Amino acid sequence: IKTVILPRLQHAEGHLNFIEQGTAFTFLLPPAATGLEDTLEIDMADVYMLDTVINGVQGWLGMLVAYNFDVPNSDFENVDAESLLTAGTDWATLHTDGAVQLAAALMNLELVNTKFNLAVTYLQAETDDQIDDVLPQEWLETTEYTEITDGLLQLTTSLSGPVTTDVEDYLGNPFTLQIDIGRFFSPAIDDLKTMLPALTFTGGEPDITVPITFDDPQINGIFPDMTNDRWRELTGMVNPTVARR
Repeated sequence: IKTVILPRLQHAEGHLNFIEQGTAFTFLLPPAATGLEDTLEIDMADVYMLDTVINGVQGWLGMLVAYNFDVPNSDFENVDAESLLTAGTDWATLHTDGAVQLAAALMNLELVNTKFNLAVTYLQAETDDQIDDVLPQEWLETTEYTEITDGLLQLTTSLSGPVTTDVEDYLGNPFTLQIDIGRFFSPAIDDLKTMLPALTFTGGEPDITVPITFDDPQINGIFPDMTNDRWRELTGMVNPTVARR
């Protein structure tokens, strides 16, 4: 991912950024190239949308390569969770360049909303016949567009500060909590294992200690209004007997 995929994604993004420097772009794909009945038009809306996707992939992959998730090849088939999750192991620790990778990932995720909005703005202003467009204006009237817009707004907002969201507790009842995704990126967490709840191990497999307890119930500030009591309310992991049943 780090040495092959991310550099190639960056290379592709460089080409897209070059196209985006212009005011217009149209590329026609004939039926011979697509297998479709009609010619397909790729325009700036599609360029911006592809750039949106590439930045999103770069962001998620950047988060992944910031941490050490390597398992020795000799142990891969037989590795158990305890050998990875026990305190002091290297697994899930921040790489030496991890903070840099996280900063780049954050920038990519912030660009997702920027590029998406540019695609929408261009699409809204189009005056040509939309029949052969990959992404026609009518897409702006779909439920899919609304859901993506709402999701990106919440993501972008939570990258720069806490947002309030509604989830369901273990009984399916409404539960409101705050999420500040930006706190995953800065300050970087040195060891993700330290953010897990207290665990015991049976046969190498982890069991969450009940009642559920975190050393840092706010998880580096990602859940700024959470406490151990609120985690117990959310998960129902309060009484060992009830939890086992």
